Amino acid sequence: MPRAHLKKPQRPGHRGQPVEGQLDALMDLLQAAPSETTDLFSGSLDLLVARLDMDLALMTRVSELGCEVFWWSARKGFPAEPFIQNPPSAFCERVMAWSQRTLVVRDTLSEATWASQPEIRASGIRSYLGAPLWEGGQIMGTLGVQSAAPKEFSHAEVALVAAVAKLISKTLEIEDLKNQLRLTREALELSSAVLEDSSLHSPATGLPNLRYLEVWLKANLTLARRNRESMPLILLAPAGPASEAAALRTMGEALRGVDLMVDRGDGTILLLLPGTQVTGVPLLFERLRRLSPAPFPAGATVWNPAEDDLELRSALKRMRLALQESQVGGQEYLIWRPDPSTAM
Repeated sequence: MPRAHLKKPQRPGHRGQPVEGQLDALMDLLQAAPSETTDLFSGSLDLLVARLDMDLALMTRVSELGCEVFWWSARKGFPAEPFIQNPPSAFCERVMAWSQRTLVVRDTLSEATWASQPEIRASGIRSYLGAPLWEGGQIMGTLGVQSAAPKEFSHAEVALVAAVAKLISKTLEIEDLKNQLRLTREALELSSAVLEDSSLHSPATGLPNLRYLEVWLKANLTLARRNRESMPLILLAPAGPASEAAALRTMGEALRGVDLMVDRGDGTILLLLPGTQVTGVPLLFERLRRLSPAPFPAGATVWNPAEDDLELRSALKRMRLALQESQVGGQEYLIWRPDPSTAM
């Protein structure tokens, strides 16, 4: 049976249903307990289109290509494809710029900000209501509803869109945590498996080899990119006594458990230092040199999750150049490329 609600008297100038009436519809959706995240997304957007009498509700995600739609719901019969393929970027950008407020556009043709923009005029959108979506403490996209007709949004309708945006943001954060836990578990499983596989270690030094590195990168760099975590790298060129297995094992014992020392099979040793601050790398390098029976040159860089690839090709290129510079004239010390004191 439908529940009875006590309606509060509306304040002068307040249009539409009371806030409680709009949000009760959202509570009804949640009490239905959607079993999947996709069901919650679809149900929430369907609710917005129906309750606000709008043409289309869109969820966008910021990417290298701008704002890309990843979920939507449209009024029956509404041609949504053009907006899905090319969402109104001006609205998305304004929502993200004003992250603490819900963007309310009652009529694009009567508001100078929007009437002067050819993209908005050509789209045919007359009214829009949008709020930011958050993930991991950062804005990752937008939630917006739009119509080809002007609309005087009520306080209740604005509150409903804001509430749905917060609900979806929390859901996205939970899904992100689930994914991080899954990736971490897979990384641990892979690490345990490769430790038992002798083919993943160099017979000359006993250190992990390039095959081991390939497995490690797949398990760890994807997670580092998702978390936007940079990682210092050092390329060593030990020679003579410093290249012997016993000396390398001694240096390896000075590393933390999460660090990795890899024998690349070409006379160079790669150090991967996840979770290490750049300022701590020179201290670590000096410790390794004190443990080594002979000095050695080294080149260093920082793997940047926003710019570098997941196979270290670009980072290795920088390290090789830095290593060559360190070797010139017999200078055996740590060279950075680029200098970490400058922006990466």
